[in-house]
Amino acid sequence: MARLLRAQGVPEAALVLEDRSTTTRENIAFGLAQSDAQEAIVLITDGYHAPRACATARALGVAALASCPHHKPRPRAYLREGGAWLKFLWWRGFGR
Repeated sequence: MARLLRAQGVPEAALVLEDRSTTTRENIAFGLAQSDAQEAIVLITDGYHAPRACATARALGVAALASCPHHKPRPRAYLREGGAWLKFLWWRGFGR
């Protein structure tokens, strides 16, 4: 995703890159720890992933908007997202 943003002219200083996470929740939490953002963030993600990513940010107490660069994801990504929604709903219902 960072490569797409750089190609569209986004300056390096505007990017917060996080490379330790294995889940969307970790990605947002670790990204917040690296940034100055406290109340609102903009998530750069795929369109199919944006609703869950924003819901995850809200669950972590941060308002979020999504910006989705134009590119075509692989069909497998849509299948994976369905499972990720189930995991998110389980976390919200039981894991808090």
